[in-house]
Amino acid sequence: MTLHSESAPDSDEGLTRPPFALVRLSAEDWLIHDTRYDDDDFRRTVGAAHRGADDIVEVVWVQRIPLPTLYATTDDTIAELNRWWRIHDSAPSKPTPIPHLPPLRGRA
Repeated sequence: MTLHSESAPDSDEGLTRPPFALVRLSAEDWLIHDTRYDDDDFRRTVGAAHRGADDIVEVVWVQRIPLPTLYATTDDTIAELNRWWRIHDSAPSKPTPIPHLPPLRGRA
């Protein structure tokens, strides 16, 4: 079992604030929301977190987020998600492919 824990604090200087927030459902359960989306938008909920009897937080990602599922704390969960978002959000996207056809004069 690999447990992920935040090792170094992030600096928010000059960066866009990550949009993720924890919404407490009970003493042991949270939803992870992407606040860029409205309450009635299915993309708002990105995950659900549960702190078990062993104090380890298990996350079920409901959106396509390639992150681990076990963390030491909910703060570590959000910190890891924010780091991933900063890299993912700032990465350039691939250009849209444009079909290429030979010139009209060269076709029979």
